[in-house]
Amino acid sequence: MRDFARGDGATIVMASSVDEKFPPEHMLDGKDSTFWMTTGMFPQEFVLALRTNVHISKITTLSLNVKKLCVEKCESDKPDSFEKLFEVELANRGDRLQTEVHQVNIRAKYLRFIMLSGHGEFASMNRVSVVGESAAGEDGGLEGGEEEEGARTGLKGTGNSFNRAAYIADDLK
Repeated sequence: MRDFARGDGATIVMASSVDEKFPPEHMLDGKDSTFWMTTGMFPQEFVLALRTNVHISKITTLSLNVKKLCVEKCESDKPDSFEKLFEVELANRGDRLQTEVHQVNIRAKYLRFIMLSGHGEFASMNRVSVVGESAAGEDGGLEGGEEEEGARTGLKGTGNSFNRAAYIADDLK
């Protein structure tokens, strides 16, 4: 089992808003301190494309100020027909990151994440993790059983007290 959102050719193929300081690709870089930020209106969404169909067992998100999140899947070669996996309401943690972990048993090539509402004007998605196995029994592009740097599944769990407001304030100086 490994994280298919980091490495393995995963990309963000659509995002409803883009800020060059906080691009959608930040969600896949494995860092808690980088993020994709919304433009202040809801809903906001992005679509994650996996290199191939994957048997997914766990989806984890690390976010800030997201109030309601919906996740959908698509198995086809084009992201044109999505099926709802789950919808969840997240607690307001102030300036601390929200960690959501969902055990699933699905197959997908695309995942759509929809932020339906936020606890404030702006919300961010810091990291997305998609843990599973290649659907076709492939090795996912890794040779000789190597584990790609950052392909481990661990996101920092609950209790992460990264201060988003301070980070943004420092970045704006």
